[in-house]
Amino acid sequence: MRWPRDLMILWNLLNGQFGGWIFCAAGILAAVLLHRRDPKARLWPALVSVFLWLVCEFTGINIQRYAIELLALLVGFFAIGYAAGWLVMDVVYLVKNRKKK
Repeated sequence: MRWPRDLMILWNLLNGQFGGWIFCAAGILAAVLLHRRDPKARLWPALVSVFLWLVCEFTGINIQRYAIELLALLVGFFAIGYAAGWLVMDVVYLVKNRKKK
């Protein structure tokens, strides 16, 4: 069992893997749509998504099967996008509520 020394999923996303950006955008879209349905500022969905991303990093390092590595990579991209989208929507919600008061 190995611990990831570098964050493979984040590195692949930042170095221009186009498929990674598609799954990241899908995560952002899912977060925005779900947050608009229930517009309360909560941090726990973003924290769960970050935990899922770290699990995917750990899985990608320790399981050396191509299909599982690819699945962990795609789920990790989605989780990064979901966490980013949820946090941005929380900030937007808090700014809107501050302006109303």
